Amino acid sequence: MYHFTNHSEKILSDNKFRLYCISKNYTSHEVETFCKAHKMTSWLKSDAYKDDLANSFIGCFSDTNICEDDEAKLWRTFAANDGVRLKFRITAQNEDFRRIKYEKITAQPIQILAQLDAIAHKHNLKLLRQRLTTLAAFYLPAKDYEYENEYRVLYRIWPSSTVSVFGSAIDSYIEIPLNDNTPIGFRLELLECCANTKPQNLPSSYVYSPRVR
Repeated sequence: MYHFTNHSEKILSDNKFRLYCISKNYTSHEVETFCKAHKMTSWLKSDAYKDDLANSFIGCFSDTNICEDDEAKLWRTFAANDGVRLKFRITAQNEDFRRIKYEKITAQPIQILAQLDAIAHKHNLKLLRQRLTTLAAFYLPAKDYEYENEYRVLYRIWPSSTVSVFGSAIDSYIEIPLNDNTPIGFRLELLECCANTKPQNLPSSYVYSPRVR
């Protein structure tokens, strides 16, 4: 997996990767697109939704199998100037390491969910919306974002969780130590750092690859 970023200093110097609160991405149509497509917009106003959003943390990656044009756009968008492209091997025991589902047709619901909604309506049942934000976190409009070929890791903080949260509000985050097993079920091994110039704080144990334009 690739991760393009202009903020590699903390990753390389502290040997930690941050998962940021999904609220930070709200303006990128996170969750909202899913809810509108599945006629669940009332959920967006609920206290349960706000709690889900505030306690869900994501890390974003791109498939290494991408075309030159898409990769060039990822560099421009996320790693312009002195940015880097980090290559990771991700091992997940947590099931919430998934590829993004891109909405091909605006407001067209996922078939299985549409079927479940139809069954619930027919029999006057109420579908439980637990972890709806977790599901919606892997859903984006294709028009704006499909070029990213994105995969995500997601971790939801529950009251019993012992994972530390740093920062506050939309800038809150949790940290994953690199190259080690973690209590949240993801192992991130940094394999390579690609950049225009070699970062000064790149540990000698990591492979540096100069960017080829």
